Amino acid sequence: MAKSNKADMSCARVKKYTASDVSKAERHNERKNETYENINVIEERIPYNVHFKKPFAPTYMEQLKQMEADGMVSLRGLRKDATFFNEIAIKCKDGFDNKWNNKYVEVTEQVGRLGCFGFMIINIPGTWFGWWSDEAFALYLIVDTILVMLYCAIRIICFKKNSVFRALALSIIPSMLFLFSGIMSRSVLLIIASVLFAPSHIVISYKNVK
Repeated sequence: MAKSNKADMSCARVKKYTASDVSKAERHNERKNETYENINVIEERIPYNVHFKKPFAPTYMEQLKQMEADGMVSLRGLRKDATFFNEIAIKCKDGFDNKWNNKYVEVTEQVGRLGCFGFMIINIPGTWFGWWSDEAFALYLIVDTILVMLYCAIRIICFKKNSVFRALALSIIPSMLFLFSGIMSRSVLLIIASVLFAPSHIVISYKNVK
């Protein structure tokens, strides 16, 4: 009889770093960069990262020097291109799940998210009727700018804090932005996408930090 379920598997990647490579790897691993081109880095989930063994020094090289001073390692006689660190990256075949799972809510959030981003840019005739007036357009720009600035400020202030306030603020603010934009631009599809996205995104964010 054939097995109905495949075996759980993970893959590991091992990479070696010399002294000149360490700082770049450290900035990525410790999430010290301001921006990331890697699509696998979800900045909203950086606070959920954990250290199995947290570095006790500000940088990897400082930690290595401290370990040498404490007699834990010896760096004598090493070549300039010697390997200083080994990095092991392990990935589960299905990725890492949310702490709280509800397929219906997750699908609703993803559909709403894609719709919100899409209909903020694309206006389909017959579903988008534009702003009531120049004043309404100005109000739209002002409010959206304030919401974006508020979102960025909270992201910066609560960068390493995993709190209910952070989770709710960073989910409510974009939800308000999308819904407000839909109402002000009289975009039917953006309003529908916002209504799908807002409650599901807020619930998922809250449940994952609760």
